[in-house]
Amino acid sequence: MKKLLNLFIITIVLGFSFMSCQTKEKPEPTCHIYGTMESDNWNGKRIFLVPMFGPQDAEHVDSVVIENGKFEFTPDTAEMKVIKLDYHFRMGTQELLVISEPGDIHVLIGKNSTSAGTPQNDSLQVWKEGLAKFNKEYNELRAKAIETKNDNLLLTEGKVIQENLKAFNQQMKEHMKEGIFYEFLQKMYPSDK
Repeated sequence: MKKLLNLFIITIVLGFSFMSCQTKEKPEPTCHIYGTMESDNWNGKRIFLVPMFGPQDAEHVDSVVIENGKFEFTPDTAEMKVIKLDYHFRMGTQELLVISEPGDIHVLIGKNSTSAGTPQNDSLQVWKEGLAKFNKEYNELRAKAIETKNDNLLLTEGKVIQENLKAFNQQMKEHMKEGIFYEFLQKMYPSDK
């Protein structure tokens, strides 16, 4: 009987040993958004992480209070989101599109908000800067058309700017090939058939 009890105890100890040696599943990679404000003017104010598409209710919107010009979010879904201040205090800041994909995303919120740190957010920033360049170019042309009273400028040179923007967006889609940013570009700029 004593041998049987010893054998039983050894079996249990070995069973626990084998269970502890098994590899544990790696946890899902997490998205961390580390934010910095351009100035300390917004300390104590609330900043929000809002889905770009879908419900924007308490269950889907996250918010934190800015402290020492910093804030952090750890979203649990991978999607296109917008970072923005409470609408009472947005003056002087630009809302920022981000993709809550796994990795560390560093954002700066201010007059010209930026994001970097993950592949899709890096591409999103390149796209944003390109879009700003085309918008500036078109707005300058529009001002020139008004000043010279020449609406034909928008029909000729403006058309060239629009075609260049279209080509830029197509290039971005071809570069991305897949993912949340690619799907966003597909929605915003469907391919010509």
